Amino acid sequence: MSQRLAVRFAGMSWDNPLTVASGIYVPWGRDMPQLPLGELGAVTCKSVSTEPWPGNVKPWFADLGADLGMLNAIGIRNPGIDDYLRDFTDELRAIGRPLIQSLAAVRVEDFCRLAARFTETGLFAALELNMSCPNTDGAQMAFGQAPEPAHDLVRAVRAETDLPIIAKLTPNTADVAAVARACAEAGASALTLINTVLAMDIDVRTGLPRTGLRTAGLSGPAIRPLALRIVWDVHAAVDLPIIGAGGIGSAEDALKFILAGATAVAVGTAAVRRPPVMGEILDGLDAACAERGTDIAGLVGLSHRLLAERAAAVAADRDSGAVTR
Repeated sequence: MSQRLAVRFAGMSWDNPLTVASGIYVPWGRDMPQLPLGELGAVTCKSVSTEPWPGNVKPWFADLGADLGMLNAIGIRNPGIDDYLRDFTDELRAIGRPLIQSLAAVRVEDFCRLAARFTETGLFAALELNMSCPNTDGAQMAFGQAPEPAHDLVRAVRAETDLPIIAKLTPNTADVAAVARACAEAGASALTLINTVLAMDIDVRTGLPRTGLRTAGLSGPAIRPLALRIVWDVHAAVDLPIIGAGGIGSAEDALKFILAGATAVAVGTAAVRRPPVMGEILDGLDAACAERGTDIAGLVGLSHRLLAERAAAVAADRDSGAVTR
């Protein structure tokens, strides 16, 4: 692996800036894609709750095609923390990559219990707070929709762990940057931007929604421009490292998020559809660094700096009386 791709993320050392979105690596999943986990910078594990969580009524998925993506309405289906740690600790340890464990709960005290338990294992490098899932009747998404509940959640969890806390935020709110600032003030170490977008589709033959839960989370190419804009806005507003996520399906997509301010990127829908894309993204990012004569860290937020330079040049021209076009 090229040293050009090595990153420091929230105090962790990653060989490269690539991970999977939460929900892609599912140890208990029967049909999990054959992901190259050992090649990733870090591995984000599917959300786990204090007790078993059955998920929503099926159907869970609706494929909207390659240009749009997919709807996902699984919910936070998982075996609960006790069975998870009993049955999958050896598998997790064998991955040999920094592990980011996603936490799922509808009460602050349960997030805190999870954080304490996972910290005690010594197995995980960081904890991601799933405060943004749109598939639990809004119970989790509510934490990330306003600054105050987001602040209170992060502050409470911070008291239970010394691991890096990554707040995963929802786009389903009016001002993601304000929520991000609240998380930073409460002690978050990093942010994941974004979770899926609340959406739906209807089967015209039956007249019914295509997922068992009427609404679902939209992922894939359709949300990429929205996610990119949010990463840009939050990078400008908050001095925290960001995992950019949302419709990344190529090295060019990943590079856009890095230029917008993401230190790392997470791939979801594209990894499910075609796992080899992960290696292609790493090769493409390495080539982009080589072409520019820099390492990946030198590209993080570069578009902000270039835009500022252009604005300064325009202002200077105006001050000098030059005509610009």
